[in-house]
Amino acid sequence: MRTTADQIEVTLSPSKRLFFSRLALFVFVSVFILFMPILMWGKLAGTGLVLLIALKHWRDWQARKNQVLRFVPSADSCILEAGQQCRLAANQFVTGKLVILYLITAGGKKISFVIPIDAMPEEQHRRLRQLLVARTSAG
Repeated sequence: MRTTADQIEVTLSPSKRLFFSRLALFVFVSVFILFMPILMWGKLAGTGLVLLIALKHWRDWQARKNQVLRFVPSADSCILEAGQQCRLAANQFVTGKLVILYLITAGGKKISFVIPIDAMPEEQHRRLRQLLVARTSAG
């Protein structure tokens, strides 16, 4: 995290915690399908479909790169890595281990980032939480 007088820069990396929670969901659904009282070909087709989706998810997770977000607290905005200017939505979800960041683009499109504590160094996560809580308390 780089902090200047008017900007706070945060680097997000792909979260292992989110990856493994989704992987556990795929395993649960596969086991559920295997124990359903349906024909064997239906079980195999359903499990195969779940495995294909899990494989796609794994490849997407491996291909993800770090993202950089720049917060400008004075303007109540955030600049995405592509240079897209967004403003922070009125309410943000902030807990000790999870932040869900809600942004609104200039065109009105809503973007959300799920940021668990393992997506960035713990100190950066703490400073991001402080920024969002202070912003909500002041507004």
